[in-house]
Amino acid sequence: MMATLRTAAPLLALSLGCAGLPAHAAELGLAKLFSDHAVLQRDQPIAVWGTAGAGRPLTVTLGGQTVTGSADAHGKWRVELPPQPAGGPYALTVASDGRTVSRSDLLVGDVYLCSGQSNMEFAVRASTNAMGATWGARNDSLRYLNIEKHSAATPQDELKGPVAWTPLTPESVGDASAVCYYMARTLQARYKIPVGMINASWGGTTIQGWIGAESLRTFGDYAAGVAAVAQYGADPAAGMRAEEAPTTPGGSPTTRPPPRNARGARRTSTTPPGPPSPRPARGRTAAWPASRTSTAWPGTAPPSR
Repeated sequence: MMATLRTAAPLLALSLGCAGLPAHAAELGLAKLFSDHAVLQRDQPIAVWGTAGAGRPLTVTLGGQTVTGSADAHGKWRVELPPQPAGGPYALTVASDGRTVSRSDLLVGDVYLCSGQSNMEFAVRASTNAMGATWGARNDSLRYLNIEKHSAATPQDELKGPVAWTPLTPESVGDASAVCYYMARTLQARYKIPVGMINASWGGTTIQGWIGAESLRTFGDYAAGVAAVAQYGADPAAGMRAEEAPTTPGGSPTTRPPPRNARGARRTSTTPPGPPSPRPARGRTAAWPASRTSTAWPGTAPPSR
């Protein structure tokens, strides 16, 4: 693969999730993000999505609130439940054509997306005074979800691998992000509501790798890389031919210069896929620490608008 693809693909290779759903998914199901013990955002409409028979009606129930909807021609559905205050535990149930799928022990509270590099990946078990944090960690109102790393050239419909929200116990806290955990523990103690933390981090990535294509291409330095990745995602063979084709009349195959600040940036599958997940209220959205500058190419500076 020529240089542009080697350097541009990392810009957008991670898209929200991993393996796509079948074109006409017939199995009734909830997106993997909605596992047992999940935390949903309070005081906001609660988006829930999944699969069902193409065109089939369905009902979704959470904490006494029920809404109806139907799957589209591809067997995908999405509904919004009314906002709910902090509380739980609740059961989340979807029913269609006499079949039922349910998840148990869901809470409603504040949800934080914890993203970034190795600083955010750093686990509680490796942190200073980890033993004290471990033995005092039992708190059913604190739960975390670690998103598995995976790369893809196009946006995906579903997360890859097992997905499991985990309540905080002395046995489980060691696998949580230390930065995310200590932040969430402090907030939960102060506000006395459930707190969920989604750890979607990848060591060595730069912020450009976590920006959607539509936004990233507005920076001229990245437009060519975004286009190259989109072409490769739609047709890998055509994308590779385009990379290998001469760019000057009668010339040998050449490559475009790498996009600025692109090295190490990955569009990883660490962002929850599908329709927007319940957004945090009052601006409590995400934490994104960086252990190094986003300027990755010598002699270049961050792009300007």
